[in-house]
Amino acid sequence: MGNKGNSRHIKRLSAPKYFRLNRKEEKFATKPNPGRHTLNESIALIAVVRDKLSIAKNSREAKAVIHSGAIEVNGKAIRAVKYPVGLHDVLYIKSDDSCYVISPGHRGTFEIEKSSKEQASSQPKKVIGKYKAKKGVILLRLHDGSAVSAEGSEAGVNDSVLLSNGKISKVIKFEKGGNCEVVRGIHAPQSGKIVDIKPGTASRSALIEISGGDGNFETVVENIMMVA
Repeated sequence: MGNKGNSRHIKRLSAPKYFRLNRKEEKFATKPNPGRHTLNESIALIAVVRDKLSIAKNSREAKAVIHSGAIEVNGKAIRAVKYPVGLHDVLYIKSDDSCYVISPGHRGTFEIEKSSKEQASSQPKKVIGKYKAKKGVILLRLHDGSAVSAEGSEAGVNDSVLLSNGKISKVIKFEKGGNCEVVRGIHAPQSGKIVDIKPGTASRSALIEISGGDGNFETVVENIMMVA
């Protein structure tokens, strides 16, 4: 019988490197639900709770913690164990009043860094699309799968925005001289200033020259995010 859909599980040996799991401890890893972030750049919430933060010793305990609503992601209590967590998501643990941010790691992996609520609230979101919705409302599609109204702002694709109460509070323009961080690729997680922007072609993305701590280097526009 042929395959009737995508696999609902994934083996640790073939899991994306973004997961950063110990590949030989167990056979399978929890596959995050589709949506928000891509599979190659997200990890299931249960894996964060059990394997990364060590809040639970096993899957049963981790499920109990998540189902209780004790974990918030970006200010919303999440009860789905396979909820995808990715870049610049903010996790709040009610039990010990702690806050964590998903930040870019070495060569496109990720790090979970402890943070204060004030710092976590200023995480930038990259604009990856702009479209017109019903009644002519212009919406911005953000890198985490969410959308926000562009009303009152001049944000465009490749800019970054800061949100406050679901609305844009600040726009960080994609331009020469702007600060950016590399979120994927061999130069991640370096940061620096944009020196030059070389327009792309039909077969190649725009190239960004960045001046960082290790000198100048180039990467494609998809690999960077503007920061304040």
